[in-house]
Formats: sequence, C-alpha cells, structure tokens
Amino acid sequence: FVVSHEQRANVEVDPSDNDWINRTIEFVGVGGELCNKGRYQIAEGILEICVEPLRKYVEQEGGTESSYCNLSFALEHYGRALQYRNKLADAVDCLNENVAILRRLVEEDGHAEHEDELSTALNNYGSVLQKLNRLREAEACQRENVDILRRLVEEEGRTELASELAMALSSYGGVLCKMKQLAKAKACQQESVAILHNLVEEKGHTEFASELATTLHNYGAVLHELKRFAEAEDCYREDIDILRRLMEEEGHTV
Repeated sequence: FVVSHEQRANVEVDPSDNDWINRTIEFVGVGGELCNKGRYQIAEGILEICVEPLRKYVEQEGGTESSYCNLSFALEHYGRALQYRNKLADAVDCLNENVAILRRLVEEDGHAEHEDELSTALNNYGSVLQKLNRLREAEACQRENVDILRRLVEEEGRTELASELAMALSSYGGVLCKMKQLAKAKACQQESVAILHNLVEEKGHTEFASELATTLHNYGAVLHELKRFAEAEDCYREDIDILRRLMEEEGHTV
C-alpha cells in the first residue's frame, strides 16, 4: 500500500486549517476499521502517516488534553497494526509511548476519566512485551492493569468493567505461568473464571460466553502445568462445550 502525496498533504499540520485535525482522526478511524477487518498492511500504511502530524500537533497545542487524546487514539491503532504485522520492536515502542501519554493524563494532569484507557494501553503493551519474552516488564504492565481495573470495579462501582477485569486477570496469569510462578498464575486464572461464571451463569450476560471459554482454556493450561490433570480436563471440557454451543446454536465463528 502506497500513500499518495495528496493523502499525505491531507494530514499535514496546518494551524490555519480548522478541518485538518478532523481529517486526520477520520484517517485513524479508517485504519482502525481496516485492522478490525484483518487488512493490516493497508491499516499500517494509513496510520503511519497520521502519527507524526499528531505528535507535532501536541507540541503546537502545548500538550492539551484533546491533542494528547488524539495522538493516543492513533498510537493505539498503529501499535495494533504493527503487532499484527509482526513488527514487534516498532509496536512495543508505539505502545510504550501510548502508555506514557495516558499515564501523564491520569497521574500528572488529573484526568482520572482516562484510567480505563490506560488499563487497555497497559494490556496491549504487556502483550507485546510478552511476545518479545520481556517477561518482567510484561508482568509489571499486567499487574498494574489488574490493579487499576480492580479498584475501578470494586471501589468505584464500575461493574461494567467486570469482564475486562476478568480478562486482565487471565492475561496476568498467562505471564505468571510463563515465568513459572504457577501458584500465582492459578489464583489469577481461577478468579478470572469465577468472575465470568458469575456474569454468564448467574447474571445472564451470555455475551461474555466466549470470554469464559478463553479463561477456562487458560485456567486448564495452568492446571496442566501443575499436573492437576483431572481438573485441567474439566476446564477443557467446559471450554469445548461452550464453544460448540456458540458455533452450533448461535452461529458464532470462534
């Protein structure tokens, strides 16, 4: 995918043009949608031309909240495209920058409303660090992610984030398992499964059934590492049953 000079010009920083920022963010949105559709190469090309102008815009605006949010939006999607293209070294730098921006907004500038975005950024960054086998850094990211979401859910009543807490615990457990901290990994995966069981089976949020299947698989993997084979088998069997039901009864592709 080659970006034309005209397309590049459309995202050049022009303080006299009030519409340039809207065009650039529109480009970022298109890049994100292309990522969702699996068209990662084209997405990367589009997002690449958006990031640098948005960095310049942050400087011109003196680091306003909105300018940082626009840059964060672009970095999140660009990092995702790079990750899917297996350009992990570039992706990790991009996602690290995004974490730094959101941390600044939350911790230095007092914009606590961006904490859930910081949580997402930490999860994405930690995932790439894990792929690069930078496990200590990945563990720190996923632990902070869990801490943020636990406080938001349990202390601030953000119950709509309960499924995200469950998935964060599962991601954290995955890193711990890779680090051979199996007791801690088991505790994380067990809590993750319990949260999603409660959401799906007790509260009727069947939209999280696929997430429950994922966490059961991850829990089973830890139990297998611990040589608790009968319990691992139970997890895997329930995982398969959920996925089969989603495919056969609800027409999901999983």
